[in-house]
Amino acid sequence: GFIFEDRDHDIWIANHRGGLSLYNKQKNDFYNFKIHSSTERPGKVTVSKILQDRKGRIWFGTFGDGVSWYDKKTGQFKHLRKPVKEGGLSNLTVCALYEDRKGIIWVGGEDDGLNVYNEQTDSFTHYKHDPKNPKSISHDRIHIIYEDKKGNLWIGTHGGLNLFNPKTQTFTAFGVKEGLPNEIVLAILEDGGGNLWISTTIGLSKFNPSDKTFRNYGMSDGLQGNYFNRVSSFKNKNGRMFFGGLNG
Repeated sequence: GFIFEDRDHDIWIANHRGGLSLYNKQKNDFYNFKIHSSTERPGKVTVSKILQDRKGRIWFGTFGDGVSWYDKKTGQFKHLRKPVKEGGLSNLTVCALYEDRKGIIWVGGEDDGLNVYNEQTDSFTHYKHDPKNPKSISHDRIHIIYEDKKGNLWIGTHGGLNLFNPKTQTFTAFGVKEGLPNEIVLAILEDGGGNLWISTTIGLSKFNPSDKTFRNYGMSDGLQGNYFNRVSSFKNKNGRMFFGGLNG
């Protein structure tokens, strides 16, 4: 499970086995919040990701039941589920949930590619890997979605790092051939100099987006180990970056 604090300083606690609790600090009270499952997949829903958008709505990504949002002010709840052919979400198991600086919601799935939500049409645009198209996303398993200070959108997948081009709706992929130690990109953070720090299952990598070069670090450099955990990263107010792995 995991814990998420919203802008009202309320605490959302997601249980890995299903269930969601909301803790109100001012009232010192808990409220068990029920995520309504879809008719196709009835039963208890396990929340995998939580995001609060610029409108204040709380978004929930789930294991096996797609995406929903909840408005705390109005109590409105919406489950974004309709057939993929009609612009529905292709990702039922959500591994990445992100709002970019334009207010657009991005959803990454376990094995179903990348989705971007258009609220005006209430539909998703799907991006999937095409072996015949080198400009498609490099893998359909999405681990992390990250926007740098310049507004570039980076997608960490099970098959490398991807830079999204919004004008052409295409991707530029970086993998082992380009210098990554491993193509399983688990977390991304940006330092003060604009470099991206990327954790993988074979060490940590520092990527310079300007000259497209990588500098890789392993256990001989003092890492806890070469294997890191998915989305286990944090940057504090002083710019210090933390990456979690199997050994600490």
